[in-house]
Amino acid sequence: MTIFRQYISPSTRLRHLIVETEEGEEQTRFLTHAPLVGRYANQWPFLKNPFYMANWTSVHTHGSNNLLKSWSLQAPDHHHANIATPLPSLGRRIIQGEIRWGSTMTVEGEYRHIPGYWEWTEDILGRSQEVLGTAQIYDAVYASLFTYDRNSNILQAFCEAWCPKTNTFLTSVGELSISLWDLHVIGGLPIWGSLYEEIVPEVKELVGSDEKRTKYIPRTCEYLFAAFHHLRGANQEVSFSKWISFWCKKPQRYEAAPPREEKKSARPKSTHNPSGVLPDTTGWSRVEERMFSGLRVKVDKRDETYLATFLSCWLCAFILPNKKGEFIRPGTFKMASFMASGRKISLAISVLASIYNGLNKISTLSQLNQIKVCFPIHYVYGWLAHYFRTHYAFSNGPFIPTMVVYSGEGGSKYFDSDDARKRIHGGENVAWTSTMLDKMYPHFYVDNNHASEEDSSYFMSIRFNYLPLRCRDSFIVEPYSPHRFSRQFGFYQNIPGIMKNDIRSASLDKGLTFWRICTMSRSASRATFPSITLNAGKSFGSDYQAWWKKTHGKFLDDHLQALVDAARPIPLVDLEGSAEVNNEVLNAGMPSSLGVKVP
Repeated sequence: MTIFRQYISPSTRLRHLIVETEEGEEQTRFLTHAPLVGRYANQWPFLKNPFYMANWTSVHTHGSNNLLKSWSLQAPDHHHANIATPLPSLGRRIIQGEIRWGSTMTVEGEYRHIPGYWEWTEDILGRSQEVLGTAQIYDAVYASLFTYDRNSNILQAFCEAWCPKTNTFLTSVGELSISLWDLHVIGGLPIWGSLYEEIVPEVKELVGSDEKRTKYIPRTCEYLFAAFHHLRGANQEVSFSKWISFWCKKPQRYEAAPPREEKKSARPKSTHNPSGVLPDTTGWSRVEERMFSGLRVKVDKRDETYLATFLSCWLCAFILPNKKGEFIRPGTFKMASFMASGRKISLAISVLASIYNGLNKISTLSQLNQIKVCFPIHYVYGWLAHYFRTHYAFSNGPFIPTMVVYSGEGGSKYFDSDDARKRIHGGENVAWTSTMLDKMYPHFYVDNNHASEEDSSYFMSIRFNYLPLRCRDSFIVEPYSPHRFSRQFGFYQNIPGIMKNDIRSASLDKGLTFWRICTMSRSASRATFPSITLNAGKSFGSDYQAWWKKTHGKFLDDHLQALVDAARPIPLVDLEGSAEVNNEVLNAGMPSSLGVKVP
């Protein structure tokens, strides 16, 4: 029998969850944190929304033709000033000679083959389809059946054009960005739902129930902690492989793909990824029955527990990878148990905050030899494939979510340093409205009880906000400014304003407020969703064009050779034990074209 109890450190007053067994095995200790959702969360105060707007869109008429209408996307909390200050980017720093790419391109957080994971995923998709559909994560889980390829030159060009100040992507024809709606369409992630928070609950929440004997947290969460206690090693950690081999008893049929060269002329005819066709599910085997019995999992809780254990691994490996590596994070157990019971969790907001934060860290690194930044970058690969056609698409097969179309090793097209930057920085090949709602006529939306969940999620995606990602006792916060890239939603592009408050971190209370504003519904606000258009990339006026020319324009294109030269391999420098790096050493061999003077 597994016993849960609370321990409070006398010196630090920190609270811990203690897991042990009657047999007197060694204890496992987990640091707990205050919940923001659930029975023991503090009562939420009345929400005062500083970003409220009665109408988020306005009509834009074209000259004397009053019959030709388009709509512009509005934003609160901005100074309406036309200040043509150059926007910062990694590419600008490279051109100025501050930094250059290293000899290799390695990014932590890329999704890779994990032994046994795909066999487990197939079993889960077949066994728990209804519950995954209720929690609206079936498509997102399905996406983890495949790996996602990238061309290093394309990724470098993307990072060069990323602006950490605006969380947008700078091209010669204007700004783009990864939107909440993009993550929903391309990655299958739900926008609306409960707050995602990775914390270990206290004992009273973990084992407690209300007067109707309804558990505060599904009982499956207790079984996950019991399994972790059983499996953890001397370092108090459990690897993905150990967790998977314990829970999934299916024979392994998939292997990792061997290393390959990026230069390919076409998508390979076959890959090491699963086909996407799910095998028939079977009843529990004797080995699986013994596994459940050993943890004293009740018969009526086995399906739910099996799903929760998988979702904890899925969250750690695919949704929000961690820089510590391939280990199970017990903080995911609460969220995994909720989703396994059919509860909707707002994953898109947390994932997009993580992506923005990771890209911003890359943009401000002092060295690019090894990029020690971890975030779910496979969603960026899917976004590039869909917007810039950087990947080969499957001609047949399952196409939901969209990123699956471009999956598999060898899925990325080959671009050399020059062609990659022309493709990305020029912006001429952008599929601007590739994810927008496909409506033949303008749709007049009112945020009320009668709105569909799809329309409500779309509305959440076009509103200016701050995206929070909980990190223990605080929040990472990233500004979300869809009015800067409103052409992706079919809007007419105006000159964006200047943010009054550039917020990047927040306390628990403030971060919770941001999340509540992000997911607010039934606000009675209005908006017009434009109809689908093929010329969205040219939907701007001469005033925007003049402003963009001063702010960024063709800056990266005009200094293409400097960026290409900076992407060439350089000798590795041994920096071990050196507190400071001599710029002359780092710049050794750097072409003189990198010393371009720019504003």
